[in-house]
Amino acid sequence: MRKSKEILHLTPWVFILSLLCGQLVRIPVLTGYIFPHDIALAVSLCIGFLVNVKIKIKIPKKILTPCILFISAIILSIIVQIPSKGTEAALIGSMYLARLVYYVIGGFVLVKLYKTFPWKQSLYVLGTGLSVIGLIQYALYPDLRNLQYLGWDPHYYRLFSTLLDPNFTGIMLVLTILLGIQFVLSKSTWMSVGLLLLNVIALILTFSRSSYIAFIGAIIVFSAMTKRWKLLIGFFAISLIVSILLQIIPHASLFSLTRFNSGIARVDNWALSMEYIRTAPILGNGWYMLKDVGEATRAFSLLDNSFLFVAASTGVVGLSIFLWLSGTILHRIYKRRRDKENLTRAVIVAFCVATVIHSQFVNSLFYPWVILWIIVLLTSDT
Repeated sequence: MRKSKEILHLTPWVFILSLLCGQLVRIPVLTGYIFPHDIALAVSLCIGFLVNVKIKIKIPKKILTPCILFISAIILSIIVQIPSKGTEAALIGSMYLARLVYYVIGGFVLVKLYKTFPWKQSLYVLGTGLSVIGLIQYALYPDLRNLQYLGWDPHYYRLFSTLLDPNFTGIMLVLTILLGIQFVLSKSTWMSVGLLLLNVIALILTFSRSSYIAFIGAIIVFSAMTKRWKLLIGFFAISLIVSILLQIIPHASLFSLTRFNSGIARVDNWALSMEYIRTAPILGNGWYMLKDVGEATRAFSLLDNSFLFVAASTGVVGLSIFLWLSGTILHRIYKRRRDKENLTRAVIVAFCVATVIHSQFVNSLFYPWVILWIIVLLTSDT
């Protein structure tokens, strides 16, 4: 019995820490990659089922129905594009679908198998770990241009940590900071305050405007829900610090918040998304099957906006079901937590606001690390 409890407490840490490897470790398989967290998740699930032999896990019907319909819409979008795009493109789309299902179901089941595990604390360790590694990277290896030949964007003097992308690292840090705020307000210690400031500094050094905007929106919503208006003052203080740092940090002028080139590129990308939607408005162009049109990049099939990506990939049918699914999940979470402390409810809502805002500029809703974070945090109560 004692060994079983130890296993239930230690095994999830292997999965959480595997996420720290980011994009640094990956094994090529067919047309994609297998990451350490893919293996760690499978191992954790197997061990969890061995220890909890008699456990029964039920998915609420109100969530299961739109989930099945959304997966069906994705499958249909792939099938209808096979004649024009071929089986290889369909295989790639199917692999991305399999990964999505694996993460969603795997993350949900993992939390249910390890109910007593401190999931919030472990996610905070993960996010803070990305910050620490990112700060070291910023000091020792700030230039990613030498990896441009492998397809990575040429980030220069920005914190990108092991994810090798400041925008995706940025949203992970925003979500980490929200948890940190909850920990500080629940029980303020020198360590909790110090770690929160460390994560804020790391977020600033990403120079990711999409992450800044997501953070602003989350803080405003959180402050309004908890009536802790001092946080808004803190937000203005952070904004001032950012402005000062942008003037004194070496090479920071390269990443002015008012830079227009990337902003114009975002607008062009949204226009491209609308063009994709126009070509196949009902069933879409196929899940992750857009790379044959235009110049392929490491961005998810060229499209940055997560909702436009769903519309372009699965059409109006898929987008409608996706919005139904998202609304059902959020409503259930809010309703389930309505009798709990206002602080927890505010953090969850702010977390959702930050993710939705960020996904308008970067396709973060379908980024593996964000998917797993979303599933684990929103499923757990500890």
